[in-house]
Amino acid sequence: MITSSRSLVIFANAPEKGRVKSRIASDLGADVALAAYRTLAEHAVAAASHVDWCRKTIAYSPNGSGDAMRHWFGDLFDYRAQGDGDLGRRMLAALERAFSDGADRVILIGVDCPGVSEAVISDAFTRLDQADVVIGPSFDGGYYLIGMKKPVKALFTDIPFGTGETLQKTLTTARRGGIRVSLLDWKRDVNTADAWRSVAKSLTENKPVFRAALPF
Repeated sequence: MITSSRSLVIFANAPEKGRVKSRIASDLGADVALAAYRTLAEHAVAAASHVDWCRKTIAYSPNGSGDAMRHWFGDLFDYRAQGDGDLGRRMLAALERAFSDGADRVILIGVDCPGVSEAVISDAFTRLDQADVVIGPSFDGGYYLIGMKKPVKALFTDIPFGTGETLQKTLTTARRGGIRVSLLDWKRDVNTADAWRSVAKSLTENKPVFRAALPF
């Protein structure tokens, strides 16, 4: 049963060749990078689809790709454009929209971490009973999940997203603001050729099936 007071937001890009997984593309080529991105996104969205007790939204980019994303992933999700601005601004906007829609707990995930499962998402929501913010730290210095009970603008302002300092700067800002943070287990994002090689076989052999391949 859907619990509308809880909301899960999945950040995903339309899989356009040459615009996803640039670090993988630089080593293995744009075709491999595109296939890697599709596989990772489908695993993340499949995990989210099993969370049937909350509202689920795919926040997509670029802004005009909503119909294509719906055709790819189907009708289990709401679809909203991420909008404009840097990653921090877009993440904050997505969280604020979810709260304005009536949620009292919001979890946001990306699609780069194949270790995110229904159990991980459920644990994140549970931890918000005691914490203000929950974060899933990744070994590359960022995070694969963030959740909160109300928007915390400071955690998305003047943070160096996409660098090895993202997590530490976020935690430092939270500590200075007296924000209680609960950390989930550390996991590995797949953003490099070596990381993709380490998971490619298992992910492609167990790839979930969605409506259709996108014509990109």
